[in-house]
Amino acid sequence: MTVPHLLADLALLAELEEDVPRLDALARRWLAEAVLPFVACELRQEDARFNDAERVAVLLQRLTMIDARSSSAAKAT
Repeated sequence: MTVPHLLADLALLAELEEDVPRLDALARRWLAEAVLPFVACELRQEDARFNDAERVAVLLQRLTMIDARSSSAAKAT
C-alpha cells in the first residue's frame, strides 16, 4: 500500500491542521480512527518522512482531544 495522495501532499496536510476546529464530529472520528493512523504508519516506514509522520501524529492527538472534550460536554448536559 502507499500513502494516500491527499495527505501525502504537505500543503493539504497544513490546510487540514488549520481546519480541525471546523470539522464536524463524524469527519474527526473518521480521520482519527481510519485515515490518520494509517497515514502515520505508512510515513514512518519511509525514512525521509519521519517528521511528516510526527505531524500526522500530532494532528491525530488534536482530533482525539477535541472529541474527548465534545463527549465530556455532551455528557454534562
